[in-house]
Formats: sequence, C-alpha cells, structure tokens
Amino acid sequence: MNPTHRPRRLRTPARITRRAPLPLCLALALACGPGSGDSAGTPADFQAAVQERVAAYEAFQSDPASLDPMLNGRYQEIHERLEALVPNAEKTAADHFVLGNMLYAVDPERSFSHHAAAFAELPSEPGVVLEMAYQHHRRGDCTKAMPHYAKLASIGWLSPERHALLAHCQLELGHPEDALASWQAAGFPERRAAIDQVIHQVFGDLAPLARHDALVQRVLARDEGAVGELLQNALEWRQDWWNAAPNMQAFTAAVAAVERGFGADHAIAREVRLLEKSLELEGTPAFGELLREEGLLLGDEGRLPTSSWVAKEWIHDALKAELLSYADLERHMPELGRRARSGEDLAALDIVARVLTETGRKPQLAEFDRLGWETYGEERFALSYLAGRKDEVGGSLDHDDRFLLEARDDFPRTPRIARIALVLATRAGQDTTEDVVRLIDAEYHGLRSDPSRGSTYLNAYFGELAKRLEGGQAEATAATSEAKPTEG
Repeated sequence: MNPTHRPRRLRTPARITRRAPLPLCLALALACGPGSGDSAGTPADFQAAVQERVAAYEAFQSDPASLDPMLNGRYQEIHERLEALVPNAEKTAADHFVLGNMLYAVDPERSFSHHAAAFAELPSEPGVVLEMAYQHHRRGDCTKAMPHYAKLASIGWLSPERHALLAHCQLELGHPEDALASWQAAGFPERRAAIDQVIHQVFGDLAPLARHDALVQRVLARDEGAVGELLQNALEWRQDWWNAAPNMQAFTAAVAAVERGFGADHAIAREVRLLEKSLELEGTPAFGELLREEGLLLGDEGRLPTSSWVAKEWIHDALKAELLSYADLERHMPELGRRARSGEDLAALDIVARVLTETGRKPQLAEFDRLGWETYGEERFALSYLAGRKDEVGGSLDHDDRFLLEARDDFPRTPRIARIALVLATRAGQDTTEDVVRLIDAEYHGLRSDPSRGSTYLNAYFGELAKRLEGGQAEATAATSEAKPTEG
C-alpha cells in the first residue's frame, strides 16, 4: 500500500474516554512564552515586576466564569478580559511582557503587539529582546530577527540550544558557514530535547484551543468543510509535534457547535451526533448494529453519509471490523469522486485515494493525486504522484524531472520531497549545496523526517552541509543516498 494514503489514527485504545477539563494554563500559555523561563542576566527589578504581574493575571484563572466561552466560539472574549484587567494607560512593560507570553501560542497578533510594546519601553532588556527575536522569526522575517539573536549572543545571553535558531536565520540570510558553526554550538546530541523544544517554539502550530476556536467560527458560519477539521482537531488534540490525544470535552463542544451552526435537524448535525455515539461503540458488535439501524454504509442499501469526513471515520472503522470491503465501496465511488472534484471535500478525496490505492488502480490514482496536489495543496498527494511517476518511468526519476522540481517548489517545507531532490541531484553529480540548504530549512518546519527522533535528522543534514562546505561532494554521495542520521 502506498504509505501516503495510509490512514493515521490517534484514537487508541478503541473506546475513547472522557478527559478532565482543560487547564486554563494550557489554553492561555500563561507565562509560557518562549523566553518566560529565562532569568539569567535579567535585571532583578524587571524580574520582580514580571512576577508581580504574573500573580495578578493568575487570579484570572480562579474565576470559573472565565472558562465559559473557551470552547464555545467566544474564545476571544478571554483575551479581551485579560487585556482589560489593567487599563491600557496603566500597562507597564512587565504587563505587556506577560500578556505577550500568555497569548504567544493562541493569538499571535495580540502577542506580537504586546511584546513590541514591551520592547519599545525596554529595548535592552534581554528577556524582551529574546521575545522579539522569536516573534520576527516565527513570522518568517530573519532579517529582523537576526539583530536580536546577535545582540543576545554578544552579551552571552543566548543559551546553547537557541543557537539552533540562530543557525536557521544565518542559513536563510545566506551564511551557511556561520550557520554550521552556530548549529555546532547548540550542543547536539546532549541538548537534543532542548533543541527540539526551541525549534517548536518558533515553527510550531497554534495551540489546539486556538485552532478549535477558529474552526468553531467557520462552523457557525455553516462552512461544511470546517466540520471535519473541527472534529479531527478534538480527536487529535495536539499540544506539540510529539504529544496528541483525544479531547472529548472539545469534541462535545464541537458537536454542539455543529448543531448551532447547521440546526439540530440538519443531516450533518444528525450524523455528527451519531458519530459521537459510535466512538464509544468502536470495536464492538453494537457499532455495526448502529450503522444498520440508521441505514448507513452497510448492506446493499446503506447510504453514504452527507458528511464525507464522518463517512471516512466510519469507513475506517467498518473496514477494520470487516463490516465493509473495498468492493462494497465501489457503488459510492461516483458520488465520492464528484465530491472530491468539487475542490471542497478533502475527506472524499482521501476515501477515493485509499480505495484506488488498495485496489491497485494507478492510472486513476494519478488523476486524484494531481487533484490533491494542485487543487487542495496537500503535499501527501504530491508525494504519492511522484511515487507513481517513479514506477511509470522505470524505477527512478531524473534529478531534473519537471514534476519533481514542481513539487519541490510547491512544497518547500516538506523534507521528504527536498530529500528526494537532494538524493537524485547527488547521484547525478550536481553541486547540491543549495539542495542541502533547502532540506535543512524544510526540516526546521516540523522536524518531520522522523518526529520521534526530534532534531536527529536535522543534525545529519547539517553534517551533509559540512561535507559540501569542505568540498567533499563525492564523499557525501553515499551518506546522502541513504540519509542516515547519526546521534552525534
């Protein structure tokens, strides 16, 4: 099976249990901005002011009413209440610093404005300078981030692991030798966990609660495409690149949002309620009985759900329980194909791609892979298309294959595509320094070569850069072709 279309699920064990309520600290990232844990070199009076303000804002957590809007599409109210605790005219640099940290992972624009206000008052305060470096860096502006990193490094305030961030900006600004030196100063492998965390602080996604709120707003506006994303976010409540688990409190709120947005009697709302019920029946005979009672999917008359995302979930579970076969799904393929071609139903496209992959229909799969690549902008479909093209041309792509180069340019933050391009260019004897630089940049955006190994692959890619900077292109060929990471 093409691994690109292999379903990924986090719902283990099969029956999902309810989780405890969300702690507000996780929702607001209270004093958990990237630099909030640093104190070395920070003037004692500023430290004291920050601690005083933290204590004031922490009191907000003790008010149960502050939690009410959190999952119900009114999350911005919490931010507004926080900001109103101290009138704007009375806010100090410490207030802005704390608020910037609190909102860092949930409201980037507000966070940036608060850190910028703190910097305007205290442009030489190391902790504030660090926050501005992070803020500009995560916006993709190394030109503005670099002076802040350089200033911190010059006064000995840039911790070893943060040299990994300095390395990225140096690479972005065209200084690979300096980038290599900074990476080496980061302390891999001894400080690997710390390196992983600081990279996530800059390149990580928004907190799951922020994603939840944005998706609730879309669902309330009757955006059908947001329904599946909202439910998926709850089932894969991802705190970072390594930790995700179902959050059924958020899932219940998502179901309620669908009912509010579409109306309780709408077909999608009914299916979502059934899905909520079916999650507790997964892996039991009652799951199949539920689908049969509702006339969904199973049997000759079982209908395709209105929501393709709900259909995808049930199809996955029914196939696993051997209640369905791929042959049974053939009668739904015309409708699923129509939905996929609309350009607005990724879940339908996922189902079609899986069926075509499992039944070995490569020509048809290529059509839908191209659709997923060009229309939906999903890199996994580009990877699947390249895999099919590799078979088509006889087992290996050329380094200048136009589809490979197109995929590399369309998905610059996908290390698998960058790595394919590097391997093929190396085999062809090309100067691949720029290819390695592209690969390193792609790897920073998620550490996705193997998230379980964190920055291990990133270290290996910097090793490949070192070989090229030393003029060792030929010697690097074997290592690049296998791309084996080393631990040190």
